[in-house]
Amino acid sequence: MKAARDVNEEINFRDNGREYLHNLERGDNAVIDDVPDHSLLAPLGVRPGKEVMVKTKQPFKGPVVLEIEGRQIALDRNLAANIIVSPGADTDGGF
Repeated sequence: MKAARDVNEEINFRDNGREYLHNLERGDNAVIDDVPDHSLLAPLGVRPGKEVMVKTKQPFKGPVVLEIEGRQIALDRNLAANIIVSPGADTDGGF
């Protein structure tokens, strides 16, 4: 079982500079770089350039709950696996 990462530890972004939303841990902040073509993402505020914070990741491959633009939304983990992010601002004690 993977141990929870300390919130003060930096996210290990891949050498190619890409990280995917589903790999982030609770409390991590990131900026969305690219999203798949899906009709529900833009209305939820999931667009390139938007900052998100992972609020929780539900067990058993359940949804990833994000805070974006002051709202909490739940995304299917498979969909989150296709959203490319980069490090965001340190707003929650962060990394």
